[in-house]
Amino acid sequence: MRHFSDAYAALRRKNRGQYALLAGCSFFSVLLITAYVCMMRSPTILSVLPEGGDSRKQVMMVFVLAVIGCAVFTAYAAGLFFRQKSRETGVFLALGATRRQLQREMGKELAVISLGSCAAGAALGGPLAWGVWQLFRLFLVDSQEMALSFDPRSYLLSMVFAAYVVEASMLLAVLTAAVILLRLERRPFSDLGLSLKGHASGLWYGLLMAILLYLLGFGISVVLGEIEVTGLQFKPLDLLGSWVFFLLVALFEEILMRGYILGRLLHTNMNKFLALFISSALFAFMHIFNPEIAFLPMLNLLLAGMLLGASYLYTRNLCFPISLHLFWNWIQGPILGYQVSGNNFTTSMLTLRMPEENVLNGGAFGFEGSLICTVLMIVFTILIVWWGEKREAISLAVPRSY
Repeated sequence: MRHFSDAYAALRRKNRGQYALLAGCSFFSVLLITAYVCMMRSPTILSVLPEGGDSRKQVMMVFVLAVIGCAVFTAYAAGLFFRQKSRETGVFLALGATRRQLQREMGKELAVISLGSCAAGAALGGPLAWGVWQLFRLFLVDSQEMALSFDPRSYLLSMVFAAYVVEASMLLAVLTAAVILLRLERRPFSDLGLSLKGHASGLWYGLLMAILLYLLGFGISVVLGEIEVTGLQFKPLDLLGSWVFFLLVALFEEILMRGYILGRLLHTNMNKFLALFISSALFAFMHIFNPEIAFLPMLNLLLAGMLLGASYLYTRNLCFPISLHLFWNWIQGPILGYQVSGNNFTTSMLTLRMPEENVLNGGAFGFEGSLICTVLMIVFTILIVWWGEKREAISLAVPRSY
């Protein structure tokens, strides 16, 4: 173990330029976005820009371009970093290092680089905005009314972008590790289930199932009086940003839990339903530190893992699970206004009020903490298994041509 740590540390020192590149890109991206948001959302600036005017639209357009540019910039740097890490990891595995050793070292690196650089960028974004504004006052206009004031809610947008950076890094890390392990096991990349060929319709089916689940679940909750809609707002940029974030979450968790873990369990000739249960239990335990976690939310997360993984048993493809996972989270939080697994990530289209927090409406954990969710998860998982078993029976009954 000591020899491995020494070798890994030596290689890290040798390739410190790659680490500096990723950390620097993450830091400067979050720094710039935080500074821009602090200025853009400042009451001082908003009082000058008329509501709905062209000036405010131009400021928002520049912000969108800045977010896209920083996101692409950071993703490119992360891609270069993990391409280098894939070579190093392959060498260490070939020399006898264990997966646990590599996971521990890469976990430390991701924690230090992603979380550290994003936190530093967010912390210094406010002072940068203040400094830029002071230069503006010094050389252009200076008056007491032009003193820059901050809206604390500005940091919510900054945190969303920082979450994107961390999630993108985790996704690339999972993809890198999965590709390396597949190569060592001499299995094709398609074993992860990321092929669209013959499975693109699964993207639409996942969307339709998510809509149907909420038509039933949300509709029943409203009819029973467990939730009330008290407000409506439409912020397309917030919806787009949250959609991208939940897409990254769905890709990361589905590739890891269904594409690799469930896929690997199925390759061991384990009973497919036992493999599904084990992978779903691991999926639930990934959320054990979520806010407001309790027995019923944990049970529903287990059932959610089974719902997401059931189709994979029969198709070995992730199109349906990724789509269902993405739209399940996105409709639940940014559209309907529930907490998403106990977390409140962003503003929502609907504003909800619960007359009383209980097991029927899910309380502070959100819809995933409700008994209505429990019933729907069980029913739809059974329907998918029934469809899969019927599909397999038909394929076995059709004679093969040789």
